[in-house]
Amino acid sequence: MTTAVRTHNLRSATKSLVTEAYKVLQQFHPMSLRGLHYQMVSRGVYTNTPANYAKLGRAMTKARESGSIPWNWIVDNLRQTNKPSSWTGLVDFLDTVREAYRKDFWARMPAHIEVFVEKDAMAAALQPATRDYDVALHVIRGYISTSYCWTIASQWRQIEKPVFCYYLGDWDPSGLDLERSLRQKLQLYSVRVAVDSDAMPLDYVDRDDSEKDSFSDNLAFVFGMSAPKGDVFYWQRLGLTKDDFEDFDLLPLRIKRNKRGEFSDKRAKGFVAEHGDKCAELDAVPPDELRSRIENAIQEHIDQDEWERLQRVEQAEQETLESFIGQLPKVKLDSVSDTEGE
Repeated sequence: MTTAVRTHNLRSATKSLVTEAYKVLQQFHPMSLRGLHYQMVSRGVYTNTPANYAKLGRAMTKARESGSIPWNWIVDNLRQTNKPSSWTGLVDFLDTVREAYRKDFWARMPAHIEVFVEKDAMAAALQPATRDYDVALHVIRGYISTSYCWTIASQWRQIEKPVFCYYLGDWDPSGLDLERSLRQKLQLYSVRVAVDSDAMPLDYVDRDDSEKDSFSDNLAFVFGMSAPKGDVFYWQRLGLTKDDFEDFDLLPLRIKRNKRGEFSDKRAKGFVAEHGDKCAELDAVPPDELRSRIENAIQEHIDQDEWERLQRVEQAEQETLESFIGQLPKVKLDSVSDTEGE
């Protein structure tokens, strides 16, 4: 939705920038500003510099304020507002109840699915894929705390079915290392041990790995101790991967070095030895491609016949709820709440 709040007299260069940004956003929204920046770079609109990123930010502010670009096409997930829920009255609350009900289809599916994303800025762009299928999306924001990992793992120990984890993050020394840290903590706290000595507990699993016959061959762990025998834990990186550099013609970022020519990141030496010195941020991959990967991964675990049956059950339950709300005593509930105590 476009809402003009002020008028801007844009210079021709800024108008051209807004036009190019509109083309990208029209195809990929919602996007973070950084994601838009990388798409502009990949299309050759400008080079990847802090000055051009700042210029884009100013142009997007003016474009949205003047009504040229919808406000919700660019999202900012870094800043959040926390406020307890409240309602104007019981009628308002019942409207919320009516809209909030959703049946847990995954309770009847053969697997449990969770998605992890490294960057806060990408969460809003990926949420449509996970929200549509009622799948948890964990935002990591760097190295994850022990407490948070323990909370997730504790929930997994109660699940008597395979757990599939899909991860999306930057392709750079820190990005791969924090993924390793997260996976190893979840592995440890879930009390899992390696199934196959040929599996890859310390490596990263690319999509379409030609050396493996199936996803389950890539990485598998079994529950131990209190978990039911035979349940397994899988991990797969959906993006960013090595193949993405060629598939999307990504402009590689080089690993930073200090004045002496040494790597600034202590993890860089091992990364370069194994993967080369090309890096990229997850934002550089088109968000619709990432959403598609998530959706495809989730759909692999859906029993379609059962899913469609549950949709019919959910519809019937929603109608029952609607009928129940409609049969409540016809009193002015809001008026009662507002006048009580006067």
